Amino acid sequence: MNRLLWLAPVVLALHNLEEALTMPRWGAKLPGWPSLTPVQFDAALVAITLIPLLLAPLAVRYGKRSLPLYLLFGVQSIMTWNALTHIAAALLLRRYVPGLVTAIFVMLPYTHDLYGRGLHQGYITRRGATIALVAGLLLYGPLLYLSLLFGRLF
Repeated sequence: MNRLLWLAPVVLALHNLEEALTMPRWGAKLPGWPSLTPVQFDAALVAITLIPLLLAPLAVRYGKRSLPLYLLFGVQSIMTWNALTHIAAALLLRRYVPGLVTAIFVMLPYTHDLYGRGLHQGYITRRGATIALVAGLLLYGPLLYLSLLFGRLF
């Protein structure tokens, strides 16, 4: 399970790398897309990626049912909702959207494994997993907005 926890920042970094490489050119074509330069967008992605990088060692250290562990699961929940929005956008637009490949082939399988093993091995409770998933859904929009505001600082 510890190796799986250490993978959280790696999985997010892979997803954000795909977005960094494809989003600026793609997003420029969308009406209403936030006016961020590629550097600003990358700064927002780096800030987002640092969160699980800080939480993973704490989750490993404090272990089962600890606050850092639940926070890491919450971050992964937010990323799962993000992955689902990539898939929904691709279906609606009937074309590739940035982040789609890693959403389908990396993010969702990783989340499935993380939650499945976390529950099976007693790292999280069903109630805790449900709270993390719901909190992730509720926090997804506001945290995305804040990360874009952060990016504008650069």
